[in-house]
Amino acid sequence: RNTRFLPPKGEGIACFAGNTDLGLSNYQILDFVTVQAVLFFIAKRTIPFMNIRPADMDDLDLVCSLDHSYQTDHVWQLSGKVGTEELSAVLRLAKLPRAITVRPSLDTTALRRTLHRADHLWVVEGEVPAGQGLRNIVGYLAMTVLPWQHTGWVTALTVRADARRKGVATRLLQIANDQARSIGLHSITLDVPTKNYPASRMCTSLGMYFCGYSENYYPTHDIALFFATRIHS
Repeated sequence: RNTRFLPPKGEGIACFAGNTDLGLSNYQILDFVTVQAVLFFIAKRTIPFMNIRPADMDDLDLVCSLDHSYQTDHVWQLSGKVGTEELSAVLRLAKLPRAITVRPSLDTTALRRTLHRADHLWVVEGEVPAGQGLRNIVGYLAMTVLPWQHTGWVTALTVRADARRKGVATRLLQIANDQARSIGLHSITLDVPTKNYPASRMCTSLGMYFCGYSENYYPTHDIALFFATRIHS
């Protein structure tokens, strides 16, 4: 309902516009946690049932069987300059002639290894249709704690296609943010392929800030963009 988030103008800050029925004035400045809370409030009006819990071993097969592909009609293009007195990198958003479906950066074996190494793994359960088993996993988030950097690294985050754009990933990031705060971390960081424009747009809409990149980061040799948010006690 006329809800949009503008790119952040400062670290960990997002601008909110519209939806004045939520009690917020247009273009009110919101911090990361408040933005997440607002999005979750909106999501609760469109998702009748959403249970987030720590994963168990019985969830791994269901998690790995999710469709991790995504569609995009934009990609980020990177150009750089290296000089004796200047190092610079520029990311430009390019529109594709048509939307494409992108396969995941990790295969099933690599994904399982990533999930087993994670310190925290949460899954999202949707309502279970009658006669279709006991679990309906619609998304998950894995986070590894890097104590020497005081950060929680989100190593995997996926939402099933039919549950996307409904606040599921936002709620998972809120859970990760709460956990990171409880154990004394200073930030949360996640990596996004340059092809995954929907994910990078989600990061900026939540007030996360761009903090770097790495070439050939994935087995597919794609470039990774890094986004982070500060955790305020």
